Amino acid sequence: MNGSVRQRIILGGLLGGAATAAGIALTATSGWLIVRAAEHPVLLTLFVAIVGVRTFGMARPFFRYLERVVSHDAALEDLAERRTSVYAALVPLTPARLGRRSRATVLTAVVDDLTDAVESQVRVTVPVLSSIVAGALAVVLTALIAPISGLILAGLLLAIAAACLLAWKLESAALAEVLDARAEVLRVSDLVARQASELQAIGAEATAIRWLDQAHDTLAAAVRRQSRGRALVSAVTL
Repeated sequence: MNGSVRQRIILGGLLGGAATAAGIALTATSGWLIVRAAEHPVLLTLFVAIVGVRTFGMARPFFRYLERVVSHDAALEDLAERRTSVYAALVPLTPARLGRRSRATVLTAVVDDLTDAVESQVRVTVPVLSSIVAGALAVVLTALIAPISGLILAGLLLAIAAACLLAWKLESAALAEVLDARAEVLRVSDLVARQASELQAIGAEATAIRWLDQAHDTLAAAVRRQSRGRALVSAVTL
């Protein structure tokens, strides 16, 4: 990843943090406005909150749109550069110098694995930065108004961070298994597709279908084991 892409990913995270913070502020301001308006105060005391609701309501989609444009533009540029470098490295090697790597293995690495590496920027890095920015702003502002509440909020955010770290470790432990299972699905699919006539000639269609089913079952089981970390975070967050 070059410096320009990295800077835009960070900028996307900051913009995402601003969007999340605007959403939090919108919820808090509108809630206060509803409760305060029920007391029938002088209308002038509500004007600031009314303007705040409008401001935060417009700011949230505005910053979210900017975050999407900036982060996805950077990720797509990075994907193009990585694919170009991978193809440039593969061309001199094919076909004789690929060693024991099958065509399915190479296809998996070029398409799925490379895409996963780039998508992690917009699906992991940007949301993490956004959460850190919004969480820090929420803690600071809450602490200025009510220090005890700010301390409690900080503790809750630290608990969420610990759960996310544990989830990351659980998913990382199952990552190699998922990649191997995904490559096996492509290998078997490629074999069955290329040798379809030969398999049909010897009456081995049922065996080939069983190979495919077993490969898909193995991949599904690996993905389920990997998803335990995400389920843990969802449960702890609620």
